[in-house]
Amino acid sequence: MKYSFGTDKIVDPMNSNKTRDVAYISLDDHEKYGEFFIDEIRNLKLDYLKLIVSQLEKLQTVEISQYDFGFEVYNFDCTREKCKVLNTLEGWKVECELPTEDIYRLLRDWRDYLINFETTKSS
Repeated sequence: MKYSFGTDKIVDPMNSNKTRDVAYISLDDHEKYGEFFIDEIRNLKLDYLKLIVSQLEKLQTVEISQYDFGFEVYNFDCTREKCKVLNTLEGWKVECELPTEDIYRLLRDWRDYLINFETTKSS
C-alpha cells in the first residue's frame, strides 16, 4: 500500500476572500480498496483516529483479538492478520481484504501527519 500526504489551500465557503489550509491523503490504486475507502480514512476525526491506532497497536501486541471501526459507509473488521473492509450500505459486502499491518501503518502515519499539521497550523 503506497500513500502520501499533503496540504492544499481551499476557499472558505463563508468568505470567498479567505483561504485555509487542509490536509489530504492520496493512495495509489485506491480503487482496489473500494469506492469510498479513501473518503472513510480522510474523514476520521483526529481523536477517533488516535483511538483506532491505539486499538490496532493492542491488536498487534495480542492484547485484543479483534477490533472494528468505521465512519459512514465502511466498517473495518480487523484481526491480527487481516482487515476486511465491509460496505455497510451494500449488505456488508466485502470490498477488500488487506493485511492489518498495512491499515495500521496507514492510519498511524495519517494520525502523525495530522498532529504535525495541526501543530504547525496553530503556530
